[in-house]
Amino acid sequence: MLPRNGRAGWANRQTARPVPGRPQRRAVTGYDLTFSNEALSLLFALGGPEVRRIVLQTLAQARTEALEWIEHHCLAVRTGAHGVAQQRAEPGLPATVYLYHESRASDPMLLDTRSSPRA
Repeated sequence: MLPRNGRAGWANRQTARPVPGRPQRRAVTGYDLTFSNEALSLLFALGGPEVRRIVLQTLAQARTEALEWIEHHCLAVRTGAHGVAQQRAEPGLPATVYLYHESRASDPMLLDTRSSPRA
């Protein structure tokens, strides 16, 4: 059943069932980092072009600073027999960035999501 706005949400999709004739996919662990702020979302939705530009710059700067901190303080590589030794990883986490302008309920929401494979 679809929500009132007629959109099928992620939970309504049947992605777990195999499709006949297609090769099976192997699941890969990954991480989604979401950057959003209600005040910035409202400024973006209600502001003019200059305000929107500043909001997008602010969001990009916050994302960059947060990801730099994660790369320098959270990433490690397991090495040695059975991966028991951990070493600090080099910065440079590969990822894809998605920018959304509304929530799943079609409310104004500026949402920046970065999806990264498990490192």
